[in-house]
Amino acid sequence: REFCLRRQLVEAGALIKRFVSADEQVVSRAQTLVKELPDLSRCDPVAVDAGAQLLPRPEQRAAVDAELAHLVEARTELLIGRSQQAQELGESVRSRAQELGYSPLQLEADVFLARVRVAAGELGTGVTALRQAIFAAERAELGELAASFRVQLAVAVAGRFAKPALEQWMIDEAQLALDRVSRPDDARQVDLLLARARIIEQAGDYDGAIAAHEHAWERAEGILDDA
Repeated sequence: REFCLRRQLVEAGALIKRFVSADEQVVSRAQTLVKELPDLSRCDPVAVDAGAQLLPRPEQRAAVDAELAHLVEARTELLIGRSQQAQELGESVRSRAQELGYSPLQLEADVFLARVRVAAGELGTGVTALRQAIFAAERAELGELAASFRVQLAVAVAGRFAKPALEQWMIDEAQLALDRVSRPDDARQVDLLLARARIIEQAGDYDGAIAAHEHAWERAEGILDDA
């Protein structure tokens, strides 16, 4: 739990630092970037026990913290549309993770670089890379990482893969993985609700999509109230 809380602190600090030095592009995407703030529900003792995280060795911790902060910077660059900078940062984190020999960080960098591909329209290669990272996390019994990766995959493909049944299956798999390691107030639950809403909208059921978005909004408000 100490590692989880320290990670949340590192990631929050990196994002706040980015806001302090914000340029016009960052300000214009502030609402989206706020969603990247850490979710402390992931550090609930029950969730931590279920998540089976592989902790860095004491001599790795400072370097791992630094690369986690760099990964936050990379996510920020991607969200504000600076894909090249995001990719360069992601590749740097992956390279450093390999040097450190800390596989969870390398997997996170791999997933981030897969998201860069998806954002660039390379859906097939991006999804393949995401699935490979999921399977690697599951083989290593890293439940929290695997659930996080499955949620990212579901969000990436929802409404974009032109295969509604497959997209729905990916969301259901992500839901199952998330339920194993998280609490009901985990913000990623809202991400999956929004992914379901996009599939409904793509099917042309606009009334159903509106209802699904309203449900997601209510769930998000409930999580904020509980926090």
